[in-house]
Amino acid sequence: MGAILAQTIVDDAKRLLQDTSNVVERWTEATLLSGLNQGQSVCVSIKPDAYTQTVTVDVNSLTRVSLPADALQLIDITRNMGSAGSTPGRVITEVEQRAMDMADPSWQSAAVSTSVIHFVKDPRNDKEFLVWPPVAGHVEVIHSALPADISAIGNAITLDDIYAPALTAYVVYYGISQDMDAAANRELASTWYGQFTQLVTGKILAEDSILNG
Repeated sequence: MGAILAQTIVDDAKRLLQDTSNVVERWTEATLLSGLNQGQSVCVSIKPDAYTQTVTVDVNSLTRVSLPADALQLIDITRNMGSAGSTPGRVITEVEQRAMDMADPSWQSAAVSTSVIHFVKDPRNDKEFLVWPPVAGHVEVIHSALPADISAIGNAITLDDIYAPALTAYVVYYGISQDMDAAANRELASTWYGQFTQLVTGKILAEDSILNG
């Protein structure tokens, strides 16, 4: 969770919308708070690791394992967590399914072992993953999730503070999009949505650059 208050995001958006008058208010705080909550969800849909949860998942001696019901997408599987899900163990590394298939075409029918060594993401199914070898125990999983709505204007944003500029841009877009009858508003809304996506995807590009040198 961030430290920046929803009030700060909404106030910044109102200044950009030129709606700071105490006499006539075009956009209520409740309306812009709705836009902020929507913006958080859209941000995660673009950049899944913008909001993650770390949980233990029971492998249950299976090769193909399902993520928790509230998970949106697998981010990483970090380590074994023992039979009760509370004992940190061997780290788990990600491999491509093609590499596993070539090394051992029968790897998905491997016998149950004491520790998972590798995991494989399924590009066709964000809600499941494969492990080798299977275990009668748990693994630690990091997955993306839908961020909880901010229930009050005085509460902090759910995402990390680094997403505050992007969320401000989305709230401005949301406000303008409430009146899309005028062509000028449609164009302006499109500009602000583009600013929002640039700020989110720009962070993705920056992270990729750091990771890949």
